[in-house]
Amino acid sequence: MNLVIDIGNTHAKAAVFQGETLQDSVHCRANSPEKLQSFIEAYANSIDACIVSSVGQANMPLQDFLKSCPFSVVVLNAEMKLPFANLYATPHTLGSDRMAAVAGAMTCFPETDVLIVDVGTCVTYDFLDGRGIYRGGNISPGISLRLMSLHEHTARLPLIEKDGDVEEIGTSTEVAMRSGVMLGLQYEVNGYIERFVNQHPQSKVILTGGKKKTMSIKSHLKPYVSIDCHLVEKGLNAILRQNAEKA
Repeated sequence: MNLVIDIGNTHAKAAVFQGETLQDSVHCRANSPEKLQSFIEAYANSIDACIVSSVGQANMPLQDFLKSCPFSVVVLNAEMKLPFANLYATPHTLGSDRMAAVAGAMTCFPETDVLIVDVGTCVTYDFLDGRGIYRGGNISPGISLRLMSLHEHTARLPLIEKDGDVEEIGTSTEVAMRSGVMLGLQYEVNGYIERFVNQHPQSKVILTGGKKKTMSIKSHLKPYVSIDCHLVEKGLNAILRQNAEKA
């Protein structure tokens, strides 16, 4: 079996695959790896290889733990063989989570134009064309960053929770802030999707990211948008398998 680990800015995920089939997964806070380690320990003797994607600095306790495990571990980087051609002008600055999401889209929808919308600490938009060429994408602040920015860069706006009432016309400062952020993000995502589909009528649109954040905006998006909360993990598995074959 393959083990894949995706460490984001806020959360971390791990999953085990038998071939291309997802067997089990876990999700936890990135700064609390104990749950992740327990998950890995449960499968350690059945794992053949592991790939790690991390958008920030290496998690040293997790890194030390993996060194003690009885399987090989590789860290995703721009030098590895990928299942798509990368036209990004600065490939070494392309986030490993974005790289993996594109690989996942390539695996799920080969020979198809795909727009990937990943909702996390940031919201990323990535375009994979039907010839298997990654064309690039955009990066926008996520929900928590938008709320934090409103608080930190104004004199009196409070720092509010993202969970709560959302109204078309806010009736209090808190609701106005949350509604502005949540509805603004929904309108932004819908705008990207509508423009993309108009230009690529036979395309697919995949929404991914943390399940809670993803579902919080799904109900307001175009009905043909599909959700795959394990897209990054599927992509990591595809990259790991390809590099194992090359080796």
